[in-house]
Amino acid sequence: MSQKLLEQNVSDEDKNTWTDIIVEDIKYYLTQCSEHDTPTQITEFCSESFPNISIGDYVDRISRYSGISLEALCYSLVYMILYCKNTCSILTRTNVHRLFLVGCVVASKYLDDRSLKNKFMATVGGIPTLELNELEIVFLKDIEFDLCVSSFQYAYILVLIHQRIL
Repeated sequence: MSQKLLEQNVSDEDKNTWTDIIVEDIKYYLTQCSEHDTPTQITEFCSESFPNISIGDYVDRISRYSGISLEALCYSLVYMILYCKNTCSILTRTNVHRLFLVGCVVASKYLDDRSLKNKFMATVGGIPTLELNELEIVFLKDIEFDLCVSSFQYAYILVLIHQRIL
């Protein structure tokens, strides 16, 4: 079942409006969820210091320069939630950027007809390609390669971010 819900019978102007709204909601959601400074455990996704870019600006950067689909952005959040659940981790200011980037890469490869290349996404995301490759493998193992997102999960994440329920 195709989940290209926002692309069916919607004008380009309406698509841009919805995209802007959802990207803003994702930025707000990730900012609120990653307010913690200290992770529950140190993982490959934790940086040694706080990134110089806010998660909101990082989401803007990824969505603007990568060309990732809106659906893949939403799927990345589902994958991040699954990662946190499976690893008993929380989102923090030191891990949210890498988790979002890797979630976007995995979601794009799963969903988009023209998936994003790791070299390109590493450049956009500001990390070395080798590091992104390694993080992708760890991430997929940690989410148990469970990339299928049900219609319920997809709708839930849209409601979650739009209602700004934390």
